[in-house]
Amino acid sequence: MQFKTLFTVEIPHSYYRELCPDFSFILPRDTIQALQGGRLIAKSYHDRLYVLFEVDDTEQPIVTFEGNRLRFALKLLNPYFTNFTAFSFDLGRFKPLYRNQTIVSTLDLPRSTILVGSQWQHFLQFSDRPVTVNLKNSQGQILRTQVLGNTQTQGEIAYDLTGLSAGLYQVEELYPSRSQRTDYYLDEELISQDIFGFLEVTIDSTFYSSPPAFSIPFTAKQETLKYYVVTQKYTDLELGQLAVTDTGFTEDQRPQITFTKVLAPNFTANDLPANLLGNAQSQVLLFQSQQIVARQQMARRKIQLSRNGDILIPHLPAPDIDRSTADLIIQLSKP
Repeated sequence: MQFKTLFTVEIPHSYYRELCPDFSFILPRDTIQALQGGRLIAKSYHDRLYVLFEVDDTEQPIVTFEGNRLRFALKLLNPYFTNFTAFSFDLGRFKPLYRNQTIVSTLDLPRSTILVGSQWQHFLQFSDRPVTVNLKNSQGQILRTQVLGNTQTQGEIAYDLTGLSAGLYQVEELYPSRSQRTDYYLDEELISQDIFGFLEVTIDSTFYSSPPAFSIPFTAKQETLKYYVVTQKYTDLELGQLAVTDTGFTEDQRPQITFTKVLAPNFTANDLPANLLGNAQSQVLLFQSQQIVARQQMARRKIQLSRNGDILIPHLPAPDIDRSTADLIIQLSKP
């Protein structure tokens, strides 16, 4: 048996230097059956999904599968993923759906969908009447239409999609002067599991000669980097000599980060309360970055705390993945 690559899927994240290790790919039953029928294999290796097709002795596919769809669910493995990732959608409500509909070799921007089982209710967005409510499948075909007249005030419509294929469905609300569309993702099998999102790849004939490398990218959260320096036994003169400077930007080949010193009386509501950071004898300073800074796995080198030119801490830490903010507390005590 010989196999060649049909397509690959990888998940880059600007937080990591390598591919993101925080997801696994789950194969629903319909995908397992489709793989068997198409003489395909799906395997994850080094944080990348490979889909392979079986070839004969002349390296030609034994079965061609163009036009068919393969579905995968994305399972999030890292419970701290949201701490360092920026999202363009409400992760608590929506499941992103990635598809190669516009360009067969590239995934479209994710669609925000609501995961449902075969029976569910859609709540109308507006009270305007009359309203025409259409249920559409992923090809835009209308499966069901319901019209609510001026005297019908019900605010929800019940749907039963038992027997229909898993995948994308849309409810379209057409009002006299406006419209509203809501995307749903039907998956009776996986609704009880904690699924992050879904991937659907439609096989094109070109995949067999030129396998695409699909990408699901994520971007690191950007925020103000804050160092709260809690001092003991420091005079006002010595406090004034403290500074945080970035001297490693050339070595790291990145933009320089500059810091502003903020005294405790000038802390804002967005800062940690100074009285909670130390005791009655403590004095607290805040050094905050003048630029928003992207989270990254590797700490930036040579962001240094110094006093009057003497380096006290040569490499200040970066926020760990278990921290939801970039607030870091540095304890400093003079012997």
